[in-house]
Amino acid sequence: MTTQKTLRENILDYLGQQSLLQNSMTIVLPMSKKQLADYFGVRRPSLFREFKKLSDEGFIIVQNKTIQIMSKSKDN
Repeated sequence: MTTQKTLRENILDYLGQQSLLQNSMTIVLPMSKKQLADYFGVRRPSLFREFKKLSDEGFIIVQNKTIQIMSKSKDN
């Protein structure tokens, strides 16, 4: 995935798309987190760090391959 967006923006867009596809605010990732990191073109620790930030800020709750979206806001 190559864009001018930040990793955070890409993650939020991806989660939003998955939410629409799965018709739920609680989504199951269709791939491993390693595959997701590869999809975004980043290393796994970078992906986990951004997930942690989003979780700490209350945007998401991550439990293994399940992510609950708490807010659709993209404000930093």
